[in-house]
Amino acid sequence: MSSQLFYKEGFLDLSGYSLVRADIDERWDNFVHNSPQGTLFSTSIFLSCLMHNKPGTWYCKKKGEIVAAVCVVESPDGSQAVEDDLIIYGGILFKKDRPNQNVAQTMSEHFRISAFLADELQRLYETVFINLSPNIEDLRPFLWYNYGNDNPKWQHDLRYTSYHDLSLIDPNGPLEKNPIYISASQSRRQQIKYGIKKGVITELSTDVERFLELYKLTFDRQDENAIGLMEETLRTVMFAILNAGIGVMYFSYTADGRLGSAAVFAWDNKRAYYLYGANDPTCRDDHTGTMILWQAFLDLAERGLPSVDMEGVNSPLRGHFKLSFGGHLVPYYHITFLNDRIKP
Repeated sequence: MSSQLFYKEGFLDLSGYSLVRADIDERWDNFVHNSPQGTLFSTSIFLSCLMHNKPGTWYCKKKGEIVAAVCVVESPDGSQAVEDDLIIYGGILFKKDRPNQNVAQTMSEHFRISAFLADELQRLYETVFINLSPNIEDLRPFLWYNYGNDNPKWQHDLRYTSYHDLSLIDPNGPLEKNPIYISASQSRRQQIKYGIKKGVITELSTDVERFLELYKLTFDRQDENAIGLMEETLRTVMFAILNAGIGVMYFSYTADGRLGSAAVFAWDNKRAYYLYGANDPTCRDDHTGTMILWQAFLDLAERGLPSVDMEGVNSPLRGHFKLSFGGHLVPYYHITFLNDRIKP
């Protein structure tokens, strides 16, 4: 790494680090569970749902001790680490901080691990795509890779999601004191009131096939390919999370019994995640799209989930809708590396 020249001598001695394949087993899930960067999307349940690509899981060791894990999606032949719409966050998962480490020591250790991985991953794969957790804040080892020369460099793409704090919600409390209602836009608060007044009903469901029917209606109308997710993959994911007891599906009906909206949420030991939503275009003015998220927030709070990640606000329409409920804007990064050895 050429940028080593401007570090303090010995700081970037990475000779003690190594990267070894990791089995996707109970040990892996425990590491994901305990890592501050670990999310639902790096667990065995979610990785097993990959249909066209395959998981690439690694342990980063320092003198034989596991200090981090890496979770990427590999192309079928394993030559590339690629983007897959199923896996929202992955990348680098640091080991849980030691109690006797102070902030400076932790930052330095994470920096060295990232510097090692910035070099090692581009050696392992022809091209590299990594979708980092929002809990990865320091990109400097990647930004400074091959600093000062004309060799290939890591590129980064800034993304945003929205977090809602559910910990202060009283699901049975008055509307006007609900923190999400208070932080929502005026028009969204009106939509919530209209939905309640018009008798919109939200219920739990396990009818995956009916969700998929509505989902296809939604994206036919929007002329999209279901955000790149195949119907088979969606079905696999929903059955997996529902059967494992780590997810729920909500259906919202108009007062006369028409299914207007559906939403799927799942969770890990840290927070809930909004996975998929669908709407019947003929019910656009019946407030089911608003009410399904509103009722989901209340139900997830009652289940004891401390927060919910709305999983992306990176297009104008979706971003406007999700952020109309308030929430906290949170940045995260996609980073990529294209090796010059595969250029024509």
